[in-house]
Amino acid sequence: MFTPDPFFKIRSTKKSQARIGFKKTSENVYRLLYALTGYEFNEPSKDYYLWDLSGGKTFPNQPTPFEQAILFAIYKFGECPTPFDVDGTLCRGRSSITREICYSYPSYMAPQWDGTNCYVLQKQTIINSWA
Repeated sequence: MFTPDPFFKIRSTKKSQARIGFKKTSENVYRLLYALTGYEFNEPSKDYYLWDLSGGKTFPNQPTPFEQAILFAIYKFGECPTPFDVDGTLCRGRSSITREICYSYPSYMAPQWDGTNCYVLQKQTIINSWA
């Protein structure tokens, strides 16, 4: 089930609808991941595994070699992350998205808090900026 690749890679033919991967919390103990915010790259990790939903796509101007896998995990179900809805050319967070959560999304999503709602870019807008 695990691959020798040291960072964010796991392939599975049976992917959950909501799960995006898992984190190793101790020897032989894993926690399922349902969302991805507030991460930063310090060094390769063997404790976090994402299902690579990018279909092997990469983009010449993506911020890191792994960012396409992260983008497709955050935007797993369409143009907006869960729990966001399309609002014009942006994605508007539902009431569960607090200011703190809003600003924990990657900067390339351009998170903005208007005092009530969080707004981020749609997936295709980000992909276009990486092309």
